[in-house]
Amino acid sequence: MIFDIDEGSVFDAPLEKVWRLMRSPMEHPHPSMKNFRAEPTADPSVVNASWETEWRGSTFKVKAKFVMFPPLGFAVDFVEGPLTGKGFTYYIPMGDKTGITCVGHYGAKGVSDDELKAVVAEMHAKAFEEDVENLAKMK
Repeated sequence: MIFDIDEGSVFDAPLEKVWRLMRSPMEHPHPSMKNFRAEPTADPSVVNASWETEWRGSTFKVKAKFVMFPPLGFAVDFVEGPLTGKGFTYYIPMGDKTGITCVGHYGAKGVSDDELKAVVAEMHAKAFEEDVENLAKMK
């Protein structure tokens, strides 16, 4: 199990636009999350999601619970798949820009701490890159 903190990324969009993206599945695709399915719950701030991901040369199914805390950020709890643990992404309003910080405790069986840190860093970088593209496409 590792503790990870990823800070310093900045979206070139105000916080309000970031939250519009977070609430709009049609404008919020993540190509790295194949066969993504979101299942709304009775609580509109909670979404159960599943997708497939490539990791260590194999395809894995991932399930996670997302809990939104607008305008602060969102929590994620990985409940199935190679990655276990919980994380929180929070947003920092910066006028026409929005800062992002991700923190979490993560684990994965049979994976060294150094490899796990690299996997988590890659996951955060890919999600950021895809959201930068999503924000650019929004009106």
